[in-house]
Amino acid sequence: MTSLHTYAEIRKGAVASAPVGTSAVARWQWVQNEIFDHDDLSTSEICVAVVLASHVNDRTQDCFPRIETIACEAGLSERKVRQALKRLEQLGLIRRLVRSAGRLRNRNAYQLVGLGAKPASGSLKPAPDSGVKPACGAGSNMNTDKEGNTDEKEQAHATSGTGAVILPSVDDQCLILAREWQRLCADPWTLANACLRVNEAIDRVGFDAVQQALEEVKRRGKRPSRLGVLDILDGLVAECSAQEKADAIPDPCDPSDPQVWQEISQVVAQIDIPGCRNPRLWLSQIRAVVNGSTIDLKARSRCVQDMVRHHLMPVIETVAGRRGLLIGDVSCVS
Repeated sequence: MTSLHTYAEIRKGAVASAPVGTSAVARWQWVQNEIFDHDDLSTSEICVAVVLASHVNDRTQDCFPRIETIACEAGLSERKVRQALKRLEQLGLIRRLVRSAGRLRNRNAYQLVGLGAKPASGSLKPAPDSGVKPACGAGSNMNTDKEGNTDEKEQAHATSGTGAVILPSVDDQCLILAREWQRLCADPWTLANACLRVNEAIDRVGFDAVQQALEEVKRRGKRPSRLGVLDILDGLVAECSAQEKADAIPDPCDPSDPQVWQEISQVVAQIDIPGCRNPRLWLSQIRAVVNGSTIDLKARSRCVQDMVRHHLMPVIETVAGRRGLLIGDVSCVS
């Protein structure tokens, strides 16, 4: 069994041999070594750290996504994100700086402590309490939240070695379609993420359906935001055949029910009933017993019983009355 000392030496050697720079490999190794192996991080703090790592600029090693961007990608509230950022800074895992974004406009920016070498130049000036001097000649407007190194710039760096951009494994046809979706988006969007989301949609509904959706968006003449594009892609669902649709819709009554109740159910199922979006589904949960001119109803659950009493009953009584029948008790069999 490997001793704790030996294991520590192995880990130390692995960290020392980590690739310099901010390639995908280096960023992932930082997440593994500094975040996943940390003994004192909450789930929200881990999520925020991973999001920051995904926004690191390959050339400057800085990242400055907006709070709302981090919250959206991590699935957290903005308040939780701010708490996690403060905690990560206190633990020395990230370094907070302030980026000049125009007159009277400063935005927090972050560097992942221990990730590769420091950039030779950058766009940051340190916060008053950070103790870090700005690099000489600082003043670039590069913004990882604006995805300034995407598309052709990403492909220019998509070579072996430091700074390589790792794209999902997709064929050329998918890559071309993903580029079209990327350029159609009104917000900056990385090609890698576009390939991933477009490929998921193609696997779900097919290439032609995704291309048709793209043409429909183009015809509208308005470029959607990135969230808008994701909603469109996620909303693409494979159409069911007519037989599948028929199988998915239950019959409003059981074949063993009395014939008169089957006739009543068929009529009620076609009526638009306020407060009941799918009468056919609820009617399928009801059994009927005919006693003379009275029909007693048996609901399969209390929920069905309540729906019948408060929404379906007026319609059922009207349809039954036309046949000279009364609706008696509505009981629950469960």
